[in-house]
Amino acid sequence: GQVENVHLISLPKQGKLKQVHEFLKLMDEAGISVSPHSYKSIFETCAKLGSLSDGRLIHDRLRRTVKDPIGFLENCVLRMYCDCGSLVDAQNAFDEMLDRNLVT
Repeated sequence: GQVENVHLISLPKQGKLKQVHEFLKLMDEAGISVSPHSYKSIFETCAKLGSLSDGRLIHDRLRRTVKDPIGFLENCVLRMYCDCGSLVDAQNAFDEMLDRNLVT
């Protein structure tokens, strides 16, 4: 999984978000998990490119595949939504974080 994650980090740095989605699908089919740093890199690229639709898709994927995301990933999601100018999405993500952390 390490080689795949290195590739996954390189794609967004090249601005290749379409290829990111395709590669994530291949990783899912192969049963390879996505590292937190890969997610961070993807969210940062979505933010930089202002690509809200890609950011939402990746966030949905994160919700589906990672039951309990670590704090810095949740912060990446919040920052991405704010950078993309969607305070509604940022608020929803923040509310989810609160709900998850209150239910222990």
